[in-house]
Amino acid sequence: MGFDRKKYGKNVEFHFDLTPKFPRPVMRDILDKNVDEKYTLSDKFWTYLQNYAAKHKAAGNGFGD
Repeated sequence: MGFDRKKYGKNVEFHFDLTPKFPRPVMRDILDKNVDEKYTLSDKFWTYLQNYAAKHKAAGNGFGD
């Protein structure tokens, strides 16, 4: 979780309360189960991003994630 300090200031109060704390939750416990389709990358766009990252990695630009 991150906040833009220029927009929200330095003292942002945020609590990420997970229950139960033990056993520790895994990713599937945190992610929403029903996500709007608009937040899903198309196969075409995913392929483009993979190729873009590979091109920049090969050029030594450090782009990749």
